[in-house]
Amino acid sequence: MNIYMKKVFYFAFLALLGVVSCKKSDSGDNSNNNPTPAAEKFMSFTSGSSWNYQTVNNNSVNDVTNYTLTCSDIDTTIGSRTYRIFYATDTSGSTAEFYNNTGRDYYQYTKLSDMLPALDLKYLNDSLPVNSTWTSPPITISQQVSVPNFPLPITVTISAALKSTIIEKGMSLVVNGNSYSNVIKMKTELVNLSVSPSLVTVAVESQNIYNYFAPKYGRIKGDFEMHVTVTGFGDVINSNTSTTLLSAQIQ
Repeated sequence: MNIYMKKVFYFAFLALLGVVSCKKSDSGDNSNNNPTPAAEKFMSFTSGSSWNYQTVNNNSVNDVTNYTLTCSDIDTTIGSRTYRIFYATDTSGSTAEFYNNTGRDYYQYTKLSDMLPALDLKYLNDSLPVNSTWTSPPITISQQVSVPNFPLPITVTISAALKSTIIEKGMSLVVNGNSYSNVIKMKTELVNLSVSPSLVTVAVESQNIYNYFAPKYGRIKGDFEMHVTVTGFGDVINSNTSTTLLSAQIQ
């Protein structure tokens, strides 16, 4: 499973950064005849840049995972987009990840779990105003399960989408002793949840998923809390983690 996006968008039946050279805006006609400065990208895509993260499991004592995200110099085309390849590395090894920046939108091509198809997920837009939202295409999974008090296994199909909302912009935030400005706070929600047949009921008991992005650095902090239950099975997700950027080397 994708190490980085597991920290960002890990949810129910599955378990949610990146770089590009800055594009200059039109020079305009100002009194000093100076070009208008380009908008700063919310992540560096320069080869050799690296980010060291730590994730703490708030439901378990002394459950801490450190990992490093490193930008390579390799691009690959998937569908209609060109992605830069990153590598997420922890004690278990390295996993390739794929990120794209198109204009003011940031995407990752990712599988949120081994049971789900890969998708082109937009996780950030750095220009939209506060309260702007967008929703991913529906994510669907079908699985044969045994239902309590029912004689035969049945195929259960669950569908949901991810809704992203810009909560705040222009924030100042201190993370691991480092001060960041112009931070964007994002909220992610599991929405449009449906299940068939009606023998099984899936419920999102609670969810609080927030991520904070800073210019050049990308994600600097993330909080993930989600509780999902299935009738007859109990908890299928009961997770509460916090991820922080410990340090970064931006090229």
